[in-house]
Amino acid sequence: MNEPPAIEDIATDAALRKVGQFFATHISDVSPRVMGTAALRITLDPTGVALQIRSGVPTIAAINSHAPIGIAHGVATMLADVGAAMRLIAETKLLEHLAVAPRARGRGYARALVATAEQRHRADGVGVWFGFVDARERHALGLYEHLGFRIAVTATDLPSPANVLGRAQISRSGTWFYKELHTR
Repeated sequence: MNEPPAIEDIATDAALRKVGQFFATHISDVSPRVMGTAALRITLDPTGVALQIRSGVPTIAAINSHAPIGIAHGVATMLADVGAAMRLIAETKLLEHLAVAPRARGRGYARALVATAEQRHRADGVGVWFGFVDARERHALGLYEHLGFRIAVTATDLPSPANVLGRAQISRSGTWFYKELHTR
C-alpha cells in the first residue's frame, strides 16, 4: 500500500510563490502573490501556518492560516479601538486559504491539513479560528462544517474577540465560519 503524501511546512519564498499560484488556480479571486515572502510571514506572525501536500513536485493541497493583521488594522481604524485589534491578533487566527486540486479531492487531504493547522493553533493558545467564503466558494461550507467549524450568520455572531468585526462593520458578501479552540 502507498504511503500518503507528507504534510510539509511552506518556508521558502520559492515554495510560497508556487503555493500562491496553486491558490490562484483553485480559489476564485486569489492573486498568485497572496503568500508574500517567508521573512515577512515570520516577522508578522511567527505562529502562522502555511502547509502543503505534494505529489511528486506539484502541490495537490495547501492551507494558509495566520493572525488577521489586515482585518485588525481595519478594526483599529474604524472603531479607534487598538485594544480590540490587538486582542484579535493575539487570540485568533484567520483560515485564509484551503485548496485541494480537483484530481486529489476525496482523499482526506483537506482534513489532514486542517487537523495539523488546528493542532498547531491549539498549542499556540489560539482561542478562535475563523474564516470566510464568498458566494463562489459557498460549496466549501459543508466541508468546514464536517471538520467541526460552525457557521456564523453575520460577523457579529463570531465568538469574542472575532465578533468585533461586526461592530467594525467589516462586511463581506458571503459567509463566516469559526471554531472555538480554547474555551475561556
